[in-house]
Amino acid sequence: MALVSIITIVKDNEIGLGRTYSSLSMQTSLNWEMLIVIAPSIDHSIELAKKLSDENDNVYVIQQQSYGIFSAMNEGLDHANGEFVWFMNSGDVFAGPQVLELATEEIERQSVGVVIGAYQITHNDAIRKFIYRRNKITPLRFAFTRRGGCHQAMIFRTDYIKEVGGFNLQYKFNSDFSLVLKVIEMGGGQRVSEVYADVELGGLADQNIFTVHSEKHEIRASFFDHRLVFFLSKSWTFAARTKIQFRTVIREICSKYKSSR
Repeated sequence: MALVSIITIVKDNEIGLGRTYSSLSMQTSLNWEMLIVIAPSIDHSIELAKKLSDENDNVYVIQQQSYGIFSAMNEGLDHANGEFVWFMNSGDVFAGPQVLELATEEIERQSVGVVIGAYQITHNDAIRKFIYRRNKITPLRFAFTRRGGCHQAMIFRTDYIKEVGGFNLQYKFNSDFSLVLKVIEMGGGQRVSEVYADVELGGLADQNIFTVHSEKHEIRASFFDHRLVFFLSKSWTFAARTKIQFRTVIREICSKYKSSR
């Protein structure tokens, strides 16, 4: 089985790094390397990363030289030796011990640029899963699928990512969205229904959801460069933002009602 480079970005998240490494160490596949790209931290993240590297020949620590999540991912990509690459942020974990093995077998069998698995979010002991039917993915289908996927549940061919230039740093929140479109266009994509990752809440995208939707529209408009797609994307973005605003208002009303009782 081919080597998979697991790139993990860390900043002030010692506990999260421990969780991510633990889920990786329990994988049935042993063909992996872990590249920990770490930014200056005020907790013990750096000490833990160095400890893991000292104890494991397949764990490497890279001191981040740039700024930002996607630039850190690019730095990790520069050091990746694997035929395949997986971006698993600190705090996020593989959903089960066979995930890495099954995903690697899938991308080898399908000969595509990316395999996108399902994912779940666990919060207060409640699990919410985002699962789609198994199918081939086109750029257009991916671009207009609600919650089309998260990079923590994707395995890529390393050479494809490098050929498209890695993550485009002009996009602050959706460079992974742009990257997936390019990789699918180049080598095709496969979606599977198996849950690949358990993802933490509260990331930058969650905290800047309106900007996220605006940026995705910008990416779709640039990638497809077609008037009809531009119109569809604009409508899609408006509907998404309206839905979020409606939910926010409902939550506020419910909260005020409960506090007044």
